Amino acid sequence: VSQPKGDWKPEDIATVGELLLDISIQLARTYGLSYEDIEKGLPHIDTSKTHIREVCPPFLSGVDCRPGKYRRFDGLCNNLENPTWGAANTPFQRLVGPLYSDGINAPRISITGHELPYSRVVSRTMHPDDGFHDHAGTVMVIAWGQFMDHDFTLTATPLDPINRNDPEECCKRPPHLKHPYCNELRIPDDDYFYRLFNVKCIDFVRGFPSPRPGCRLGSRQQFNTLTGVIDGNTVYGVTEKFARKLRAGFGGLMRMNPVFAEYGLKDMLPLKLDTPR
Repeated sequence: VSQPKGDWKPEDIATVGELLLDISIQLARTYGLSYEDIEKGLPHIDTSKTHIREVCPPFLSGVDCRPGKYRRFDGLCNNLENPTWGAANTPFQRLVGPLYSDGINAPRISITGHELPYSRVVSRTMHPDDGFHDHAGTVMVIAWGQFMDHDFTLTATPLDPINRNDPEECCKRPPHLKHPYCNELRIPDDDYFYRLFNVKCIDFVRGFPSPRPGCRLGSRQQFNTLTGVIDGNTVYGVTEKFARKLRAGFGGLMRMNPVFAEYGLKDMLPLKLDTPR
């Protein structure tokens, strides 16, 4: 289990999530726990009285909210009674409970016990390409929607340690060389679009398991690496350390790159040199 000296990275948090999930799975198997037991019973166990407290990330255990002039970059303490609500690196909240095939972790299956239909089949059935063009909206609707989405949701997933992109391959690797989080999407042979390009598989990985506030036990959850509120973190950063890297350090200005100043053009965003894409 990771115990970083500085900021907790998603992969550090995931090691705690994996530990808690493994403990939950073992308890569920040992005692034959039902769905209700897993979803409503396990989370009530106070793990602060166990060795788990020694590895629980500090922002998930005993958060001490102190008054300040501004709100925190990471979203902690926006709600004083529930300090982790909307904070970065905390689990997403579900409107309905999960339906894992084993009640706790394995991907969902049909009520008949068989695999679910290919997700691509569901997608093209529910959202067929009828060639309809909506003239009420413009491309700005899409651009703004993407901008807003990237402000408050980014599921933590395994990333390549060098370029920080998603894991490179799931489809083209043999089972013993695949990333353990691989859960690739199969494409049916008769797909009207992908068959034109001989694509029969799309790479996909599961999200990291998330620790709950207080490092409680329970079924697999996923966590958000961003703040769950509209706060412009996609512009200003989600940690104080990263926010300072984006600042010019004077006049409250953001760092910019005047690469085309000699041509009378406006500045561009600063170069990303640490994790090139």
